[in-house]
Amino acid sequence: MVVKILSGSASFSGVGYNERKVGLGVAELLEMTNFGYLQSVSELNGDDLRQFLINWSAKNGRIEKPQFHVAISCKGREYTQEQLLDIAHQYLRGMGYEGQPTLIYFHHDTDNNHLHIVTSRVDAEGKKINHNHERRRSQQVMNRIMRQDTQQETNKIINDALGFSFSSVNQFKAILEASGYECYEKDGQLNIKKDGCVQAKVSVEDIEKRCTAKSENDQRRARQIEAWLRKYQQKVSDKEELQKIMREKFGVQLIFHGKEFSPYGYTVVDFKARKVFKGGEVLSLKELLQFGDREKLKQEIAAFVAEQVKKNPYITTRELNKLLSERFGLKVKDGAYKMGGKKVSIDEDIVRQLEHNDKTARVRAFSPRTEAERDMLAKIFKIPAEELKINTSSDPADDAKRKATEETIRKAMEEQPYGYKERLAEQDIHIFFDGKNQFAVNFKEHTIYSMSDMNTGEKQSIETSKKMDKENDNNNSNYTVGIDDIASAMGEAAGGMLDIVSGMQQGGGGGGGQNRDASGRKKKKKRGLGW
Repeated sequence: MVVKILSGSASFSGVGYNERKVGLGVAELLEMTNFGYLQSVSELNGDDLRQFLINWSAKNGRIEKPQFHVAISCKGREYTQEQLLDIAHQYLRGMGYEGQPTLIYFHHDTDNNHLHIVTSRVDAEGKKINHNHERRRSQQVMNRIMRQDTQQETNKIINDALGFSFSSVNQFKAILEASGYECYEKDGQLNIKKDGCVQAKVSVEDIEKRCTAKSENDQRRARQIEAWLRKYQQKVSDKEELQKIMREKFGVQLIFHGKEFSPYGYTVVDFKARKVFKGGEVLSLKELLQFGDREKLKQEIAAFVAEQVKKNPYITTRELNKLLSERFGLKVKDGAYKMGGKKVSIDEDIVRQLEHNDKTARVRAFSPRTEAERDMLAKIFKIPAEELKINTSSDPADDAKRKATEETIRKAMEEQPYGYKERLAEQDIHIFFDGKNQFAVNFKEHTIYSMSDMNTGEKQSIETSKKMDKENDNNNSNYTVGIDDIASAMGEAAGGMLDIVSGMQQGGGGGGGQNRDASGRKKKKKRGLGW
Protein backbone atom coordinates (compact mmCIF):
# COMPACT_ATOMS: atom_id res chain seq x y z
CA MET A 1 0.00 0.00 0.00
CA VAL A 2 1.43 3.37 -1.05
CA VAL A 3 0.59 6.59 0.81
CA LYS A 4 1.78 9.95 -0.45
CA ILE A 5 1.28 13.41 1.06
CA LEU A 6 0.75 15.86 -1.81
CA SER A 7 1.35 19.61 -1.99
CA GLY A 8 -0.34 22.02 0.39
CA SER A 9 -2.48 24.90 -0.84
CA ALA A 10 -4.04 28.10 0.46
CA SER A 11 -6.97 27.81 -1.96
CA PHE A 12 -7.51 24.05 -1.49
CA SER A 13 -6.64 23.31 -5.10
CA GLY A 14 -6.91 19.59 -4.31
CA VAL A 15 -10.70 19.94 -4.33
CA GLY A 16 -10.64 21.39 -7.83
CA TYR A 17 -8.28 18.64 -9.02
CA ASN A 18 -10.53 15.87 -7.74
CA GLU A 19 -13.75 17.51 -8.91
CA ARG A 20 -12.29 17.81 -12.42
CA LYS A 21 -11.62 14.07 -12.32
CA VAL A 22 -15.23 13.53 -11.26
CA GLY A 23 -16.36 15.67 -14.19
CA LEU A 24 -14.35 13.49 -16.57
CA GLY A 25 -16.05 10.38 -15.17
CA VAL A 26 -12.84 8.84 -13.82
CA ALA A 27 -13.44 9.55 -10.12
CA GLU A 28 -16.28 9.82 -7.64
CA LEU A 29 -16.78 11.48 -4.28
CA LEU A 30 -17.09 8.57 -1.86
CA GLU A 31 -17.50 10.47 1.36
CA MET A 32 -18.02 14.02 2.62
CA THR A 33 -17.97 14.33 6.42
CA ASN A 34 -18.17 17.15 8.98
CA PHE A 35 -19.18 19.82 6.46
CA GLY A 36 -21.90 21.24 8.69
CA TYR A 37 -24.93 22.54 6.85
CA LEU A 38 -23.56 21.45 3.48
CA GLN A 39 -24.13 17.80 4.52
CA SER A 40 -27.88 18.30 3.92
CA VAL A 41 -27.53 19.97 0.51
CA SER A 42 -28.25 17.52 -2.31
CA GLU A 43 -26.56 19.38 -5.17
CA LEU A 44 -23.09 20.81 -4.44
CA ASN A 45 -20.19 21.91 -6.59
CA GLY A 46 -16.46 22.06 -5.98
CA ASP A 47 -16.55 25.78 -5.17
CA ASP A 48 -18.95 25.17 -2.27
CA LEU A 49 -16.66 22.52 -0.79
CA ARG A 50 -13.48 24.50 -1.37
CA GLN A 51 -14.95 27.68 0.16
CA PHE A 52 -16.08 25.78 3.26
CA LEU A 53 -12.55 24.48 3.82
CA ILE A 54 -11.09 27.95 3.27
CA ASN A 55 -13.47 29.46 5.81
CA TRP A 56 -12.82 26.65 8.29
CA SER A 57 -9.06 27.15 7.98
CA ALA A 58 -9.36 30.92 8.46
CA LYS A 59 -9.57 30.20 12.21
CA ASN A 60 -5.77 30.15 12.09
CA GLY A 61 -4.37 32.84 9.79
CA ARG A 62 -0.76 31.86 10.51
CA ILE A 63 -0.95 28.72 8.38
CA GLU A 64 -0.23 29.75 4.80
CA LYS A 65 -1.13 26.44 3.13
CA PRO A 66 -3.70 24.65 5.30
CA GLN A 67 -4.64 21.98 2.74
CA PHE A 68 -3.80 18.37 3.72
CA HIS A 69 -4.00 16.30 0.52
CA VAL A 70 -3.12 12.59 0.55
CA ALA A 71 -3.22 9.79 -2.03
CA ILE A 72 -3.56 6.15 -0.94
CA SER A 73 -2.98 3.54 -3.65
CA CYS A 74 -2.93 -0.25 -3.80
CA LYS A 75 -1.50 -2.59 -6.43
CA GLY A 76 -4.00 -3.19 -9.21
CA ARG A 77 -7.40 -4.15 -7.81
CA GLU A 78 -6.07 -5.80 -4.64
CA TYR A 79 -8.38 -3.68 -2.51
CA THR A 80 -11.95 -2.76 -3.26
CA GLN A 81 -13.39 0.70 -2.95
CA GLU A 82 -14.94 -0.17 0.43
CA GLN A 83 -11.70 -1.65 1.79
CA LEU A 84 -9.68 1.39 0.76
CA LEU A 85 -12.26 3.65 2.43
CA ASP A 86 -11.88 1.73 5.69
CA ILE A 87 -8.09 2.07 5.47
CA ALA A 88 -8.49 5.82 4.86
CA HIS A 89 -10.57 6.14 8.04
CA GLN A 90 -7.89 4.38 10.07
CA TYR A 91 -5.16 6.49 8.47
CA LEU A 92 -6.91 9.77 9.30
CA ARG A 93 -7.40 8.61 12.88
CA GLY A 94 -3.73 7.64 13.16
CA MET A 95 -2.57 11.00 11.77
CA GLY A 96 -4.83 13.03 14.09
CA TYR A 97 -7.38 14.13 11.48
CA GLU A 98 -10.44 12.29 12.78
CA GLY A 99 -13.43 14.63 13.04
CA GLN A 100 -12.09 17.12 10.46
CA PRO A 101 -14.15 18.27 7.45
CA THR A 102 -12.95 15.64 4.98
CA LEU A 103 -13.49 14.72 1.33
CA ILE A 104 -12.55 11.23 0.10
CA TYR A 105 -12.50 10.53 -3.65
CA PHE A 106 -12.10 7.16 -5.37
CA HIS A 107 -10.17 7.25 -8.68
CA HIS A 108 -10.30 4.62 -11.41
CA ASP A 109 -8.23 6.33 -14.09
CA THR A 110 -5.16 4.11 -13.64
CA ASP A 111 -4.44 0.40 -13.31
CA ASN A 112 -4.28 0.82 -9.51
CA ASN A 113 -7.29 1.52 -7.30
CA HIS A 114 -6.57 4.64 -5.28
CA LEU A 115 -8.13 7.29 -3.07
CA HIS A 116 -7.51 10.99 -2.63
CA ILE A 117 -8.19 12.66 0.73
CA VAL A 118 -8.57 16.42 1.13
CA THR A 119 -8.99 18.08 4.53
CA SER A 120 -7.66 20.98 6.62
CA ARG A 121 -4.62 21.14 8.88
CA VAL A 122 -6.58 23.47 11.20
CA ASP A 123 -8.72 21.79 13.86
CA ALA A 124 -12.05 22.95 15.29
CA GLU A 125 -10.25 25.04 17.94
CA GLY A 126 -8.11 26.84 15.37
CA LYS A 127 -4.96 24.91 16.27
CA LYS A 128 -2.65 23.33 13.71
CA ILE A 129 -2.76 19.54 13.69
CA ASN A 130 0.62 18.00 14.53
CA HIS A 131 2.84 17.95 11.44
CA ASN A 132 6.17 17.03 13.03
CA HIS A 133 7.99 14.30 11.05
CA GLU A 134 4.77 14.07 9.05
CA ARG A 135 5.92 12.00 6.09
CA ARG A 136 7.74 9.51 8.28
CA ARG A 137 4.74 9.19 10.60
CA SER A 138 2.47 8.79 7.60
CA GLN A 139 4.29 5.69 6.40
CA GLN A 140 4.53 4.32 9.94
CA VAL A 141 0.78 4.69 10.38
CA MET A 142 0.10 2.93 7.08
CA ASN A 143 2.53 0.11 7.84
CA ARG A 144 0.85 -0.44 11.18
CA ILE A 145 -2.60 -0.50 9.57
CA MET A 146 -1.57 -2.98 6.90
CA ARG A 147 0.22 -5.35 9.29
CA GLN A 148 -2.68 -5.50 11.67
CA ASP A 149 -5.55 -5.40 9.24
CA THR A 150 -4.32 -7.63 6.44
CA GLN A 151 -3.71 -10.63 8.69
CA GLN A 152 -6.98 -10.24 10.56
CA GLU A 153 -8.94 -9.48 7.41
CA THR A 154 -7.48 -12.44 5.50
CA ASN A 155 -8.38 -14.92 8.22
CA LYS A 156 -11.87 -13.48 8.44
CA ILE A 157 -12.44 -13.64 4.67
CA ILE A 158 -11.13 -17.22 4.45
CA ASN A 159 -13.48 -18.37 7.20
CA ASP A 160 -16.33 -16.52 5.53
CA ALA A 161 -15.51 -18.03 2.11
CA LEU A 162 -15.49 -21.54 3.54
CA GLY A 163 -19.13 -20.97 4.51
CA PHE A 164 -20.19 -20.43 0.87
CA SER A 165 -21.80 -23.09 -1.30
CA PHE A 166 -19.23 -23.97 -4.02
CA SER A 167 -18.55 -27.04 -6.14
CA SER A 168 -14.83 -26.74 -6.98
CA VAL A 169 -11.54 -25.32 -5.73
CA ASN A 170 -11.63 -22.79 -8.58
CA GLN A 171 -14.97 -21.50 -7.37
CA PHE A 172 -13.52 -21.11 -3.87
CA LYS A 173 -10.66 -19.14 -5.43
CA ALA A 174 -13.22 -16.90 -7.15
CA ILE A 175 -14.64 -15.85 -3.77
CA LEU A 176 -11.21 -14.74 -2.60
CA GLU A 177 -10.37 -13.06 -5.92
CA ALA A 178 -13.62 -11.10 -5.71
CA SER A 179 -12.34 -9.85 -2.34
CA GLY A 180 -9.06 -8.62 -3.84
CA TYR A 181 -6.73 -11.61 -3.27
CA GLU A 182 -4.48 -13.59 -5.60
CA CYS A 183 -4.52 -17.37 -5.24
CA TYR A 184 -2.27 -20.13 -6.50
CA GLU A 185 -1.72 -23.79 -5.61
CA LYS A 186 1.66 -25.14 -4.46
CA ASP A 187 2.56 -28.37 -2.64
CA GLY A 188 -1.06 -29.17 -1.85
CA GLN A 189 -1.67 -25.72 -0.36
CA LEU A 190 -3.71 -22.83 -1.68
CA ASN A 191 -1.51 -19.76 -1.20
CA ILE A 192 -3.53 -16.61 -0.59
CA LYS A 193 -1.61 -13.45 -1.50
CA LYS A 194 -2.11 -9.75 -0.94
CA ASP A 195 0.16 -6.70 -0.67
CA GLY A 196 2.86 -8.64 -2.50
CA CYS A 197 3.17 -11.45 0.04
CA VAL A 198 1.35 -14.63 1.08
CA GLN A 199 -1.00 -13.84 3.94
CA ALA A 200 -2.33 -17.36 4.55
CA LYS A 201 -2.41 -20.93 3.29
CA VAL A 202 -5.30 -23.38 3.16
CA SER A 203 -5.08 -27.10 2.46
CA VAL A 204 -6.51 -27.90 -0.99
CA GLU A 205 -7.76 -31.20 0.42
CA ASP A 206 -9.77 -29.34 3.08
CA ILE A 207 -11.33 -27.14 0.41
CA GLU A 208 -12.27 -30.17 -1.71
CA LYS A 209 -14.01 -31.75 1.28
CA ARG A 210 -16.30 -28.72 1.46
CA CYS A 211 -17.30 -28.85 -2.22
CA THR A 212 -20.97 -29.75 -2.69
CA ALA A 213 -23.26 -30.51 -5.63
CA LYS A 214 -25.79 -27.90 -6.66
CA SER A 215 -29.10 -28.23 -4.81
CA GLU A 216 -32.61 -27.32 -5.96
CA ASN A 217 -32.30 -24.13 -3.93
CA ASP A 218 -29.07 -23.28 -5.78
CA GLN A 219 -30.81 -23.80 -9.10
CA ARG A 220 -33.66 -21.46 -8.10
CA ARG A 221 -31.13 -18.79 -7.16
CA ALA A 222 -29.32 -19.27 -10.49
CA ARG A 223 -32.59 -18.68 -12.36
CA GLN A 224 -33.19 -15.51 -10.34
CA ILE A 225 -29.72 -14.19 -11.18
CA GLU A 226 -30.30 -15.09 -14.84
CA ALA A 227 -33.47 -12.97 -14.83
CA TRP A 228 -31.56 -10.00 -13.41
CA LEU A 229 -28.79 -10.39 -15.99
CA ARG A 230 -31.25 -10.55 -18.89
CA LYS A 231 -33.10 -7.50 -17.60
CA TYR A 232 -30.10 -5.25 -17.10
CA GLN A 233 -27.91 -6.40 -20.01
CA GLN A 234 -30.31 -4.51 -22.29
CA LYS A 235 -30.03 -1.38 -20.15
CA VAL A 236 -26.22 -1.12 -20.24
CA SER A 237 -23.66 -0.86 -23.01
CA ASP A 238 -20.75 -2.93 -21.65
CA LYS A 239 -19.83 -5.59 -19.09
CA GLU A 240 -18.30 -3.08 -16.66
CA GLU A 241 -21.64 -1.31 -16.25
CA LEU A 242 -23.38 -4.65 -15.78
CA GLN A 243 -20.83 -5.66 -13.14
CA LYS A 244 -21.46 -2.45 -11.23
CA ILE A 245 -25.25 -2.85 -11.27
CA MET A 246 -25.12 -6.48 -10.17
CA ARG A 247 -22.69 -5.71 -7.37
CA GLU A 248 -24.46 -2.62 -6.05
CA LYS A 249 -28.08 -3.73 -6.44
CA PHE A 250 -27.89 -7.46 -5.73
CA GLY A 251 -24.54 -8.19 -4.04
CA VAL A 252 -23.53 -10.37 -7.01
CA GLN A 253 -19.98 -10.15 -8.39
CA LEU A 254 -19.25 -11.14 -12.00
CA ILE A 255 -15.63 -12.25 -12.47
CA PHE A 256 -14.52 -12.52 -16.11
CA HIS A 257 -11.64 -14.79 -17.11
CA GLY A 258 -9.24 -14.10 -19.96
CA LYS A 259 -8.45 -10.90 -21.80
CA GLU A 260 -10.33 -7.70 -20.98
CA PHE A 261 -12.06 -7.38 -24.37
CA SER A 262 -12.32 -11.08 -25.19
CA PRO A 263 -13.04 -13.13 -22.03
CA TYR A 264 -13.38 -16.90 -22.41
CA GLY A 265 -15.63 -17.37 -19.39
CA TYR A 266 -16.92 -15.93 -16.13
CA THR A 267 -17.85 -16.88 -12.58
CA VAL A 268 -20.76 -15.60 -10.49
CA VAL A 269 -20.04 -14.94 -6.80
CA ASP A 270 -23.28 -14.31 -4.94
CA PHE A 271 -22.27 -12.63 -1.67
CA LYS A 272 -25.86 -12.16 -0.57
CA ALA A 273 -26.93 -15.80 -0.85
CA ARG A 274 -23.36 -17.05 -0.23
CA LYS A 275 -23.22 -19.18 -3.38
CA VAL A 276 -20.84 -19.51 -6.34
CA PHE A 277 -21.81 -20.51 -9.87
CA LYS A 278 -19.94 -21.25 -13.03
CA GLY A 279 -21.12 -18.59 -15.48
CA GLY A 280 -22.54 -21.15 -17.90
CA GLU A 281 -24.80 -22.49 -15.12
CA VAL A 282 -26.56 -19.12 -15.09
CA LEU A 283 -26.31 -17.66 -18.60
CA SER A 284 -23.96 -18.46 -21.45
CA LEU A 285 -21.15 -15.96 -22.01
CA LYS A 286 -22.31 -15.38 -25.59
CA GLU A 287 -25.80 -14.41 -24.44
CA LEU A 288 -24.47 -12.36 -21.52
CA LEU A 289 -22.34 -10.13 -23.75
CA GLN A 290 -25.24 -9.12 -26.00
CA PHE A 291 -25.69 -5.64 -24.57
CA GLY A 292 -28.18 -2.98 -25.59
CA ASP A 293 -27.50 -0.45 -28.36
CA ARG A 294 -25.98 2.66 -26.74
CA GLU A 295 -27.87 5.25 -28.80
CA LYS A 296 -31.15 3.43 -28.32
CA LEU A 297 -30.47 3.31 -24.58
CA LYS A 298 -29.86 7.06 -24.46
CA GLN A 299 -33.17 7.68 -26.21
CA GLU A 300 -34.99 5.34 -23.85
CA ILE A 301 -33.48 7.02 -20.78
CA ALA A 302 -34.30 10.50 -22.11
CA ALA A 303 -37.93 9.46 -22.75
CA PHE A 304 -38.18 7.88 -19.30
CA VAL A 305 -36.84 11.04 -17.57
CA ALA A 306 -39.23 13.28 -19.53
CA GLU A 307 -42.15 11.01 -18.65
CA GLN A 308 -41.37 11.09 -14.91
CA VAL A 309 -41.07 14.90 -14.89
CA LYS A 310 -44.37 15.19 -16.78
CA LYS A 311 -46.10 12.86 -14.30
CA ASN A 312 -44.75 14.76 -11.32
CA PRO A 313 -43.66 18.36 -12.09
CA TYR A 314 -42.35 18.66 -8.51
CA ILE A 315 -40.10 15.59 -8.66
CA THR A 316 -36.67 16.04 -7.04
CA THR A 317 -33.32 14.71 -8.24
CA ARG A 318 -33.30 12.21 -5.38
CA GLU A 319 -36.75 10.88 -6.32
CA LEU A 320 -35.84 10.67 -10.01
CA ASN A 321 -32.60 8.85 -9.19
CA LYS A 322 -34.50 6.23 -7.23
CA LEU A 323 -36.62 5.50 -10.31
CA LEU A 324 -33.62 5.56 -12.66
CA SER A 325 -31.68 3.20 -10.39
CA GLU A 326 -34.54 0.71 -10.34
CA ARG A 327 -35.07 0.85 -14.11
CA PHE A 328 -31.57 1.42 -15.53
CA GLY A 329 -29.16 1.11 -12.60
CA LEU A 330 -27.89 4.69 -12.97
CA LYS A 331 -28.19 8.10 -11.31
CA VAL A 332 -28.20 11.71 -12.45
CA LYS A 333 -25.63 14.09 -10.95
CA ASP A 334 -24.95 17.66 -12.05
CA GLY A 335 -27.36 17.27 -14.95
CA ALA A 336 -25.83 14.11 -16.42
CA TYR A 337 -25.46 10.35 -15.95
CA LYS A 338 -22.58 8.05 -16.86
CA MET A 339 -22.68 5.47 -19.63
CA GLY A 340 -19.61 3.55 -20.68
CA GLY A 341 -17.47 5.74 -18.43
CA LYS A 342 -18.64 8.92 -20.20
CA LYS A 343 -21.07 11.61 -19.08
CA VAL A 344 -24.38 11.93 -20.93
CA SER A 345 -26.27 15.17 -20.33
CA ILE A 346 -30.03 15.29 -19.90
CA ASP A 347 -32.35 17.99 -21.27
CA GLU A 348 -31.34 21.48 -20.02
CA ASP A 349 -34.94 22.48 -19.24
CA ILE A 350 -35.33 19.36 -17.11
CA VAL A 351 -32.06 20.11 -15.33
CA ARG A 352 -33.33 23.60 -14.43
CA GLN A 353 -36.65 22.17 -13.27
CA LEU A 354 -34.91 19.59 -11.07
CA GLU A 355 -32.65 22.26 -9.56
CA HIS A 356 -35.70 24.37 -8.77
CA ASN A 357 -37.56 21.39 -7.30
CA ASP A 358 -34.54 20.42 -5.16
CA LYS A 359 -34.31 23.94 -3.80
CA THR A 360 -38.05 24.14 -3.15
CA ALA A 361 -38.05 20.74 -1.40
CA ARG A 362 -35.35 21.95 0.99
CA VAL A 363 -37.21 25.11 1.93
CA ARG A 364 -40.50 23.22 2.35
CA ALA A 365 -38.92 21.41 5.27
CA PHE A 366 -39.37 24.70 7.17
CA SER A 367 -42.68 25.72 8.79
CA PRO A 368 -43.01 29.53 8.57
CA ARG A 369 -45.83 30.87 10.74
CA THR A 370 -46.07 34.41 9.40
CA GLU A 371 -45.86 36.14 6.05
CA ALA A 372 -42.63 37.80 7.15
CA GLU A 373 -41.01 34.43 7.93
CA ARG A 374 -42.24 32.99 4.64
CA ASP A 375 -40.95 35.97 2.66
CA MET A 376 -37.53 35.76 4.32
CA LEU A 377 -37.22 32.06 3.41
CA ALA A 378 -38.26 32.86 -0.15
CA LYS A 379 -35.52 35.49 -0.40
CA ILE A 380 -32.85 33.23 1.13
CA PHE A 381 -33.69 30.30 -1.15
CA LYS A 382 -34.50 32.57 -4.11
CA ILE A 383 -37.92 31.13 -4.93
CA PRO A 384 -41.37 32.78 -5.31
CA ALA A 385 -43.02 33.32 -1.92
CA GLU A 386 -46.34 31.95 -3.20
CA GLU A 387 -44.76 28.51 -3.51
CA LEU A 388 -44.41 28.34 0.29
CA LYS A 389 -47.26 27.69 2.70
CA ILE A 390 -47.70 29.39 6.05
CA ASN A 391 -48.22 26.91 8.87
CA THR A 392 -51.13 28.18 10.96
CA SER A 393 -51.74 24.98 12.93
CA SER A 394 -50.18 24.16 16.29
CA ASP A 395 -47.01 22.10 16.04
CA PRO A 396 -45.50 20.99 19.38
CA ALA A 397 -42.40 19.59 17.66
CA ASP A 398 -41.71 22.90 15.90
CA ASP A 399 -42.38 24.78 19.16
CA ALA A 400 -39.73 22.69 20.90
CA LYS A 401 -37.19 23.31 18.11
CA ARG A 402 -37.81 27.07 18.24
CA LYS A 403 -37.41 27.13 21.99
CA ALA A 404 -34.17 25.11 21.78
CA THR A 405 -32.82 27.49 19.12
CA GLU A 406 -33.62 30.54 21.27
CA GLU A 407 -31.83 28.94 24.21
CA THR A 408 -28.80 28.20 22.03
CA ILE A 409 -28.65 31.84 20.88
CA ARG A 410 -28.98 33.17 24.42
CA LYS A 411 -26.26 30.85 25.68
CA ALA A 412 -23.89 31.73 22.80
CA MET A 413 -24.23 35.48 23.50
CA GLU A 414 -23.61 34.99 27.19
CA GLU A 415 -20.55 32.77 26.78
CA GLN A 416 -18.96 34.41 23.74
CA PRO A 417 -20.35 37.94 23.24
CA TYR A 418 -17.65 38.94 20.73
CA GLY A 419 -17.86 35.77 18.64
CA TYR A 420 -21.39 34.54 19.14
CA LYS A 421 -22.20 34.77 15.42
CA GLU A 422 -19.37 32.39 14.53
CA ARG A 423 -20.39 30.14 17.42
CA LEU A 424 -23.96 29.99 16.10
CA ALA A 425 -22.80 29.44 12.53
CA GLU A 426 -20.94 26.31 13.63
CA GLN A 427 -24.35 24.95 14.70
CA ASP A 428 -25.97 26.02 11.41
CA ILE A 429 -27.90 28.87 13.05
CA HIS A 430 -27.74 32.18 11.18
CA ILE A 431 -29.24 35.62 11.69
CA PHE A 432 -30.68 37.47 8.68
CA PHE A 433 -31.77 41.08 8.32
CA ASP A 434 -34.10 42.33 5.58
CA GLY A 435 -33.76 46.04 6.37
CA LYS A 436 -36.56 46.00 8.93
CA ASN A 437 -36.72 42.71 10.82
CA GLN A 438 -34.18 40.16 12.01
CA PHE A 439 -34.75 36.43 11.75
CA ALA A 440 -33.03 33.42 13.29
CA VAL A 441 -32.76 30.52 10.84
CA ASN A 442 -31.71 27.08 12.09
CA PHE A 443 -30.83 25.17 8.93
CA LYS A 444 -30.18 21.94 10.81
CA GLU A 445 -33.58 21.83 12.54
CA HIS A 446 -35.42 23.65 9.71
CA THR A 447 -36.87 26.39 11.89
CA ILE A 448 -37.25 30.14 11.37
CA TYR A 449 -38.72 32.85 13.58
CA SER A 450 -38.65 36.58 13.90
CA MET A 451 -36.26 37.90 16.56
CA SER A 452 -39.06 40.21 17.71
CA ASP A 453 -40.61 37.11 19.32
CA MET A 454 -37.75 36.85 21.82
CA ASN A 455 -38.44 37.91 25.40
CA THR A 456 -37.32 41.20 26.94
CA GLY A 457 -34.25 39.82 28.67
CA GLU A 458 -33.00 38.30 25.47
CA LYS A 459 -33.59 41.56 23.59
CA GLN A 460 -31.49 43.36 26.18
CA SER A 461 -28.74 40.80 25.62
CA ILE A 462 -28.99 41.51 21.92
CA GLU A 463 -28.56 45.25 22.47
CA THR A 464 -25.59 44.62 24.78
CA SER A 465 -23.95 42.42 22.16
CA LYS A 466 -24.55 45.08 19.49
CA LYS A 467 -22.78 47.68 21.64
CA MET A 468 -19.87 45.32 22.25
CA ASP A 469 -19.59 44.68 18.52
CA LYS A 470 -19.59 48.41 17.89
CA GLU A 471 -16.85 49.03 20.45
CA ASN A 472 -14.78 46.21 18.99
CA ASP A 473 -15.16 47.59 15.48
CA ASN A 474 -14.62 51.29 16.27
CA ASN A 475 -11.62 51.45 13.93
CA ASN A 476 -13.32 49.68 11.05
CA SER A 477 -16.04 50.65 8.60
CA ASN A 478 -19.59 49.88 9.72
CA TYR A 479 -22.40 49.17 7.37
CA THR A 480 -25.65 47.25 7.32
CA VAL A 481 -26.11 44.27 5.07
CA GLY A 482 -29.53 43.89 3.50
CA ILE A 483 -31.04 40.84 1.86
CA ASP A 484 -29.04 41.40 -1.36
CA ASP A 485 -25.85 40.83 0.64
CA ILE A 486 -27.00 37.60 2.29
CA ALA A 487 -25.05 35.47 -0.15
CA SER A 488 -21.83 37.18 0.91
CA ALA A 489 -22.67 36.92 4.59
CA MET A 490 -23.62 33.28 4.36
CA GLY A 491 -20.39 32.56 2.48
CA GLU A 492 -18.42 34.04 5.39
CA ALA A 493 -20.36 32.55 8.29
CA ALA A 494 -21.57 29.24 6.95
CA GLY A 495 -18.77 27.97 4.76
CA GLY A 496 -19.98 29.18 1.36
CA MET A 497 -23.51 27.85 1.08
CA LEU A 498 -23.54 28.92 -2.53
CA ASP A 499 -26.26 26.65 -3.81
CA ILE A 500 -28.81 28.02 -1.38
CA VAL A 501 -28.25 31.62 -2.31
CA SER A 502 -27.26 31.27 -5.94
CA GLY A 503 -28.36 34.26 -7.92
CA MET A 504 -28.04 36.71 -5.01
CA GLN A 505 -25.62 39.59 -5.23
CA GLN A 506 -22.14 38.58 -4.03
CA GLY A 507 -21.03 41.24 -1.57
CA GLY A 508 -17.40 40.26 -1.07
CA GLY A 509 -17.60 37.79 1.85
CA GLY A 510 -15.71 34.57 2.15
CA GLY A 511 -13.25 35.18 4.96
CA GLY A 512 -10.10 34.55 2.98
CA GLY A 513 -7.85 36.66 5.20
CA GLN A 514 -7.72 39.75 2.95
CA ASN A 515 -8.28 42.61 5.45
CA ARG A 516 -5.34 43.03 7.81
CA ASP A 517 -4.00 45.98 9.79
CA ALA A 518 -0.45 47.29 9.75
CA SER A 519 0.67 44.68 12.27
CA GLY A 520 -0.55 41.87 10.04
CA ARG A 521 -3.47 40.94 12.27
CA LYS A 522 -6.80 40.27 10.64
CA LYS A 523 -9.29 43.14 10.88
CA LYS A 524 -12.85 42.46 11.90
CA LYS A 525 -15.54 43.99 9.71
CA LYS A 526 -19.08 44.22 10.98
CA ARG A 527 -21.64 42.35 8.93
CA GLY A 528 -25.41 42.43 8.98
CA LEU A 529 -25.46 38.69 9.67
CA GLY A 530 -26.17 39.50 13.31
CA TRP A 531 -27.47 42.17 15.58
